[in-house]
Amino acid sequence: MKNADYVEFGKIYKRVMDIELVLKNSLFKSLQFTYKHQLFYVLIPFFKSELKGKYTTGKGKSQRDCIIDLINKKQSDEIKLKEFIHMAYLSDILKILTEYKKVYKDVKFHNCFYYNKKINFNDLKKYASKLKKLRNDIMHFNITNYKRNKSIYIETLIYWEMLIYCKNCFIHSLPPIKPTINNILTQLKERYPDIYDSDDRYLCDVFDDIALKNNLSVEKLPQYWSIGRQIYKIKKSMK
Repeated sequence: MKNADYVEFGKIYKRVMDIELVLKNSLFKSLQFTYKHQLFYVLIPFFKSELKGKYTTGKGKSQRDCIIDLINKKQSDEIKLKEFIHMAYLSDILKILTEYKKVYKDVKFHNCFYYNKKINFNDLKKYASKLKKLRNDIMHFNITNYKRNKSIYIETLIYWEMLIYCKNCFIHSLPPIKPTINNILTQLKERYPDIYDSDDRYLCDVFDDIALKNNLSVEKLPQYWSIGRQIYKIKKSMK
């Protein structure tokens, strides 16, 4: 892998992790809103049928099934659900949202989780599968597979970021543009007047996100020092 590939993987992984954290937080809040004091209890059939032996510690006779131990703990549903979500794999969070009908078909849960949006379930399942594959490619440094599927992976990131309102989803309101320094700074300033109040490191990250959105690689971007110099000039002229 080239150095630019590592940088790009880091940028993509940051976005995948952002999606994962928002999914986990939204799942907890939506289950709490929908099922109140049975928010963990409602997932027990799913745990027993889908996660048996998947979360274990120890070996041989000392091996423990963490899910079964969690089910049997004398704690509140809220505490147990927090513990599960903390250790849960992204794949299992997505599986709850696309395969566990008792939850995803509950209208109250659905409206809370997706902010009353109408969801195309086929698209949801497709992009759930793509998100899992993207995370696997990053975790295993499979740069060949990543580059082969880059367009659909970027599309997948955008789908989830917009669907669940991730922090960096504002970049999707920008029109497709050639990611030059002036073009991007102009577009950002027009839509987000306070954007220059952000630190320079954050603004450089925005450049990378926009480049990836436009299906370019990080190595095609201007150097960070060039971006920083231009930002400094603009900030100085605004004083």
